[in-house]
Amino acid sequence: MIRWSLLVLVTVGLTVGADALGIPSAALFVALLVAVIFALAGWAPTTGTERAPLPRRLGMVAQAVLGVEIGTLVQQDTLSSLGDAWLPVLLACVGTLLLSIAAGALLGLRKDIDSLTGALALVAGGASGLVAIAQELGGDERVVAVVQYLRVVLSPPPCRWWRRWCSVRSPVSR
Repeated sequence: MIRWSLLVLVTVGLTVGADALGIPSAALFVALLVAVIFALAGWAPTTGTERAPLPRRLGMVAQAVLGVEIGTLVQQDTLSSLGDAWLPVLLACVGTLLLSIAAGALLGLRKDIDSLTGALALVAGGASGLVAIAQELGGDERVVAVVQYLRVVLSPPPCRWWRRWCSVRSPVSR
């Protein structure tokens, strides 16, 4: 219980500081970073030699909160702004999903990773939900969590660099 309390206190304290600095999604990234540091330092909550799982009901509440948070981001004007471009957007989404599942199937060819774990680990989006699904379906949620959150942490910087590299700066009119 002491380790859980320490984990929560450090996470909340650093989240407040990161939020004050204006870091986007501060709670998500701080919690992820603190948990990784605790795990690597051997301070993560345990039951003897095993990782102490979050109580099932608490995990379900956390998933529900994330689901509500993500669901409330959808806005009618955003969807209607697609106009006639809905088909290319839909095709891009389905294509991304199919490529992710194909890459996961390739990952599942490894002897130490089953195909379910490989597919869930590489499906883009919904990191926390996919970890929960892996847990429910008998996949290795540790592998899914590590791959999903590495993608969450490592994807934004190259996207920003790519955007900067591709952007055409218009001359400032005076």
